[in-house]
Amino acid sequence: YLLSKRRKEYDLLLSRNISSHILSEVQAICDQILMIAGGKLVAFDEPGNLERRLNSSNEIVITVNMPAEEAEAILVNIHDITEVDMEETDGGLLKLHLRTGHDDLYEVSGAVFSAFAKEGKVLLEMALKKASLEDVFLELTEGADVCKEEWESEVDYYDGSMET
Repeated sequence: YLLSKRRKEYDLLLSRNISSHILSEVQAICDQILMIAGGKLVAFDEPGNLERRLNSSNEIVITVNMPAEEAEAILVNIHDITEVDMEETDGGLLKLHLRTGHDDLYEVSGAVFSAFAKEGKVLLEMALKKASLEDVFLELTEGADVCKEEWESEVDYYDGSMET
């Protein structure tokens, strides 16, 4: 028992550094994530906090066959929806992009489904998009092209030729 307890205490003090470009694996095994772009620290936090930080972190996309005003009237009572973008498809349908900061995307999508069902309206399509660390990294490094140009100009590339 004492040895087991000591091992648990030791594990709490232990820190491991992992460097990887496979962010889905990093997300699965790391408690803290540090992101660097262009030689600069752009983020350091827990995976869940980084995902919530993303501007469009959780999104529900629905397609309906009704006027925009009618869809807005149904959605107005769902308090977890923070933003709604609408677009008309080529077939005359309405596609709505619903954003939420709520942690449980399934709970919000259930509320959306129930609200439309209560009004007797059909959802033709519903898709859920949860932010990934790749999304976070891309958003945080959008302006890193300038940094990339700076460091690329300083690197000598091997052209494949052999100097004698």
